[in-house]
Amino acid sequence: MAKYNKRPLVIFDQHCNYCRKWADRIQKQLAQKVYFLGYQDLPDPFLSIQKSDFKKALYFVDETNQCFNRAEAIYKLLSYTRTLSRFSLQLYYYLPGFKWLSELAYHIVAKYRHRL
Repeated sequence: MAKYNKRPLVIFDQHCNYCRKWADRIQKQLAQKVYFLGYQDLPDPFLSIQKSDFKKALYFVDETNQCFNRAEAIYKLLSYTRTLSRFSLQLYYYLPGFKWLSELAYHIVAKYRHRL
């Protein structure tokens, strides 16, 4: 676990082709800024989160070990990229309805991700 110490951590389903494709794509952009790890390689529980919870959603753990999941985790991750910077995260937090739509879209994609 010391490999990602001091770096944000993205925890995703490494057995999901859709998840792995996007993790690889974003990881190339971020180089060494963020560490990516499949939940399958984590102890159970990890940071007081059960593996069964990791199966359901993407998690982002920041440098202070604060955990975010689902759409918020994606926006936290995207805030480290040059492309979208922090703009999408600000929309998530401050634009009325954007958080709700983001979580709905996340739910739909997560539900059907193994078919994508």
